[in-house]
Amino acid sequence: MLLHGFQLGSTGIRSLSDRFFAASAILLLLASGCQEDPRLHLSNPALPPGEAAARLLRLDRCDDLPASDVVLQKVIEAVNAERARHGLAPLAPEPTLMQIADFYACRLAEGGFFAHIDPYDASTVDSRATSFGYAFLKIGENLAAGQRSAEQVIRDWLASPGHRANLLDPVYSEIGVAVKLGGSQGPYWVMEFGRPFTTSLSAADAAIESKPIASETAATSVPSSAPAILVE
Repeated sequence: MLLHGFQLGSTGIRSLSDRFFAASAILLLLASGCQEDPRLHLSNPALPPGEAAARLLRLDRCDDLPASDVVLQKVIEAVNAERARHGLAPLAPEPTLMQIADFYACRLAEGGFFAHIDPYDASTVDSRATSFGYAFLKIGENLAAGQRSAEQVIRDWLASPGHRANLLDPVYSEIGVAVKLGGSQGPYWVMEFGRPFTTSLSAADAAIESKPIASETAATSVPSSAPAILVE
């Protein structure tokens, strides 16, 4: 299954300063080991106590795919091979983006949902990046669920215009990827794209970056022969 590709830049729904100050308001589960961090809360504090407790009882497992490091390396190599075919620079794996992807893949598996917006804490791709300390000029995210191989998830993303646009966006320079087993629709795949604030934009990139960026791209359906495959 595919959902919409998602991306934000400095011309997006939040200003850069807003993203920095939003960090204190975001409540998240720590990515490492999918364990709750005492500084970050699993559930939305606005939820009634009974509903919050029920949320904890509904948690599914979040497990690593066997040989996940090898699988994720194949995904990154496939992305960069496709970018090379279009004359684009490769994306460099970035530790914070890898952590964000790992965290959110567990959120999907444990929480039993499939969306760019976490229904329990209302976090979004930009607020998660801010919470993890990734200062960005532009941020994007691809999600998928049910694909059984690196080749299949890349094929499905490339077949969707919105996800393909993220994969081939010349502004992005860094990437983070994760895959987790669990939930009713797993494996869950998360790919984060970023252009860090510490880098400068070339004149060409600045022209691209200055264009208005939709909060979500158009949805693309998947073949009916693969009803269990999800992409967002």
